[in-house]
Amino acid sequence: MAILKTVPIIEYGSGEELGIPVIEFGDPNSENKAYIQSSLHGGELMGSIVILELAERLASQKSNIKGCIRLVPTCNPIGIGTKLFHHQVGRVNLTN
Repeated sequence: MAILKTVPIIEYGSGEELGIPVIEFGDPNSENKAYIQSSLHGGELMGSIVILELAERLASQKSNIKGCIRLVPTCNPIGIGTKLFHHQVGRVNLTN
């Protein structure tokens, strides 16, 4: 069974929060842990897709995980919001 969490990183003036999604499988208190993250740089979207596919596969299996597998498909949501498909977008786009 997956545990879905969001680690808040920014709260906007509107009260909305931007956070980092975390998906955990197994026992989070275990000493045996695996940590997999992607999208450290804004344009690296393929890693996020691979991690989400892995999460789907882990969720569909009935195996007993001995330890904790922590998946972070988007560790830099601000970077993804500012660079997408080889183009700067959003508030840091210097061309517009």
